Amino acid sequence: MTDDHIPLRTTSAADFVAQGLADTLLADIAIRVQLSPTLHQLATERYRTLDHWIQREGSPLHGLVETTYAQGSMRIGATINSRVTNDEFDIDAVTQLALAVTTPPSQVLDILFDAVRDEPGSRYFGCTRRRSRCVTVSYKGGMHVDLTPAILQVGTPPRQSWIFEHESRRRFDLGTKLIANPYGFAEWFKQQIPDDNDFSRWFLGRAQTYEERILAAEPVPPPEPVDQKSRVVVALQLLKRWRNVQYDKRRGRRPPSVVLSKLVADTAVEAARNGPGLLHVLLHLALAVLADLERARLSRQLIHVANPVCPADVLTDRWPGTLDEQATFITDVRNLVADLRALQQSSNIDEIKGILVRLFGEAPALKAIEPHLKAIPRGPVRVTSTGGVIAGTAAAVHANGRTMPRHTFHGDGEDGL
Repeated sequence: MTDDHIPLRTTSAADFVAQGLADTLLADIAIRVQLSPTLHQLATERYRTLDHWIQREGSPLHGLVETTYAQGSMRIGATINSRVTNDEFDIDAVTQLALAVTTPPSQVLDILFDAVRDEPGSRYFGCTRRRSRCVTVSYKGGMHVDLTPAILQVGTPPRQSWIFEHESRRRFDLGTKLIANPYGFAEWFKQQIPDDNDFSRWFLGRAQTYEERILAAEPVPPPEPVDQKSRVVVALQLLKRWRNVQYDKRRGRRPPSVVLSKLVADTAVEAARNGPGLLHVLLHLALAVLADLERARLSRQLIHVANPVCPADVLTDRWPGTLDEQATFITDVRNLVADLRALQQSSNIDEIKGILVRLFGEAPALKAIEPHLKAIPRGPVRVTSTGGVIAGTAAAVHANGRTMPRHTFHGDGEDGL
């Protein structure tokens, strides 16, 4: 048996239902900040439509587009909203072009920009932006598609490519070619995540119930299987949301999602073994990220993270830029660990609420916790070290011997979400 499919310390979906308030609230926060099944379907349609558009007759890329595919968080099922105060989503895709590898980076980006924007009055003319590595299309409602041009490297692992960097304001600089393989990284990431079927079914069902009942959306077919998330992937989404909150009002770059994804994947199996609850997994991942950063700090080096399937693809090439930037994030992660430990031990529902708001922002935290307040009996609420809840004196004993509250948190009506 390989590490890819190591059985975890779980028995059934009912065990996840019984994990208690802390895990349920974390899951509900993740549901509120992630790409819903409906939006997932819409995002997929949009980058595929862009693919057809840039191949149209009259396009400067007509006959030169080999394939377009999702990359990054979209491909591994870890997309969350990119802003703290609204529901904007950045969707990343790669368009593989049959251009000569000698084409200057500035020209590659300009050609793609012209192909997408087209003439005044065309569908994307007023909503297309040329950036340093991609072309961004902004849609009404807060979704952005970042389309990155790439040229395949012949004789290398699947989809290893050249990508291009050029600042449009630098007229006399032709830009830089970079080696990258986001497709290979995503496939590697998914191989590191252990099977977590019981949690995945519980989480996906809860997410669909939220979308159908709370958002009054029409039921849609489940998204691609990658969106049937394990605890590790949901914990990664929570880490990314927490990072966004920390950097909401800061200048400069924030730690890239792909760097967090790599550090999480490195310890995914161990994190899943750490305990049955989502809170356990999140705390383990935070400690692992902190350990990697501390090792770099002790050696007075910037952390170096590379794509494991393409070492020349350096994921930390633009962050951190300085030791001070790295030190700021180390302090953030230390505070995260302290808050998660406090969440494990808290005996006060107001304290739990305060921690969640501090970590993940006011809107998703309050929306997740307020419905549960109606279900919690009067009296103290204690989150146990295993993520379970003992609420007041109205407690029942679960079949596996754990003391559990009388109320449940598995989506029985809108109050459960």
